[in-house]
Order: sequence, then structure tokens, then C-alpha cells
Amino acid sequence: MYNVPINHKKCATCRWWTGRRKLVFVGANPQFISVEAMADMKNCRAWEGRKFASTHTCFRWSKWEKL
Repeated sequence: MYNVPINHKKCATCRWWTGRRKLVFVGANPQFISVEAMADMKNCRAWEGRKFASTHTCFRWSKWEKL
């Protein structure tokens, strides 16, 4: 598992990310998104199925609604 800070504009924190992820809390506040692997390639709905890793970023990034 790999933790991506929630304030980073990465694929793992984007609403278009299709990979499995979960919020990791420190106390009562969400701090990280836990993803299966840093280099795990998943499809992106914003880019019509192109594959990206959880740590990529792009100009179509949009904050995940659970954040």
C-alpha cells in the first residue's frame, strides 16, 4: 500500500481515478489516500480510458468528492 497526501493534486486524489483507494485518518481528520501501489496503472475517465499511475497529475485533475 502507498499513501498519497490528500493535499497533493495526484491521480489518487482525483475524482476521475478508477483504482481502489481509501481515506486514511489521523485522529478525526483525513490525511492520506491509501492506494494499492504507487505505480499501479488504472484507467482515467477524464482521459477516456488512458492509463495513469496513482502519483501522476494533469490539468484535468478534479478534487475527489470524498475529500
